[in-house]
Amino acid sequence: MGVEALGLASNTGFGLRAFVGLGNKCDLDELDFLRYFGDDPGTDCLAFYLENIEHGMAFLRETKALAKTKPVVILKAGRTPGGIRAVTSHTGRMAGSDIIINGLFKQYGIIRAIDDEELCDAAKSLSMLPLPNGNRVAIVTPAGGFGVICVDYIESYYRGIDLNIAELSSQTIDLIRQGILPFASVANPIDLTAGANDAMFGHTLDALLEDEGVDIIICTAFFAPPAVSDHLIDEIAERVRFRKKPIIVFTQYGPFTDLYLRRMHDAGVVGFPSISRVVRAARLIVERKYFLRDC
Repeated sequence: MGVEALGLASNTGFGLRAFVGLGNKCDLDELDFLRYFGDDPGTDCLAFYLENIEHGMAFLRETKALAKTKPVVILKAGRTPGGIRAVTSHTGRMAGSDIIINGLFKQYGIIRAIDDEELCDAAKSLSMLPLPNGNRVAIVTPAGGFGVICVDYIESYYRGIDLNIAELSSQTIDLIRQGILPFASVANPIDLTAGANDAMFGHTLDALLEDEGVDIIICTAFFAPPAVSDHLIDEIAERVRFRKKPIIVFTQYGPFTDLYLRRMHDAGVVGFPSISRVVRAARLIVERKYFLRDC
């Protein structure tokens, strides 16, 4: 599991501080490393793949205390009856009731991942993105269809955290209109059309960053439109540096997708190659925000 995370890091950029394989945990277990990396100033987020939890209540109590300063994400395998049997066969240990595990994780502030992709995405998002003030999302896209799909994901209630489509202020709408094509759509999602250029993206992001009714920005950055260049990464990165609001990027560019994701990561931009993963990242930082608000 850890080696494949290293592979992902080499392909698309991923701030992996360390990978520890616990093996059979005959001497050290997850509680030891929770404490170690919890005190490590170079670690911003802890991500675990676990099949069982040693010293369960001690681990949960210390995780809840740590989660007030550092997010903790756990991929707990063995969610189904067949998975529990597989864990027992793999490790000789019982995986435990998934209903109980799910309830305990929520109670103790642990963010749960359901697969390896989500575990890595969560660690990347929670360690790099600033937390939003709320759950209102604005979408910028040069392709209207992707904006519609994004809205469908956002307005579906999924895994306990919902998102809302932001209602843009009249001032924001007027400001955006001044810097985009006259036939572009300014309703959220904002469709810049395939006639968009780098400056139009930057202009629109600036307007959304100033709108108090927008908490999160999802930007679909495509490089196929003829007026869009590689400079678009710089346009986005410049706005990300302000860290006023989280900007999450969805990009696809055929066989060059991983290359562009790596370049974005190197520039401090969080990007993913699918809409579902971008929206999931937005939900994760909202979930984190709610935990810190209520703890």
